Amino acid sequence: MRVVLPLCLLALSAALAGCMHDKRAQYLTGPPVSLSGEPLVDDPSADCRTAVAAWFQRADRNRDGHLDLTEAKADAARFFAEVDSNGDSYLTAYE
Repeated sequence: MRVVLPLCLLALSAALAGCMHDKRAQYLTGPPVSLSGEPLVDDPSADCRTAVAAWFQRADRNRDGHLDLTEAKADAARFFAEVDSNGDSYLTAYE
């Protein structure tokens, strides 16, 4: 559990870095992603601030402006189910 939260925070930092326009952004490149790695846009040139805000609104179930661990896990479970194309509760390299 202690490893998961820092990894989630790193992923969120990477997602938001795509929206920054300063020197930190040069180290974290690529389209914005959710905490669980879900791509938030199909087009890397799309407005990442809008994409991140829309994802955050979906993930923030209680609308308090913060993601707690329960909300982050629920969002990750939703994305896992989406990627698990055969519904067997396991992910393969193909999926």
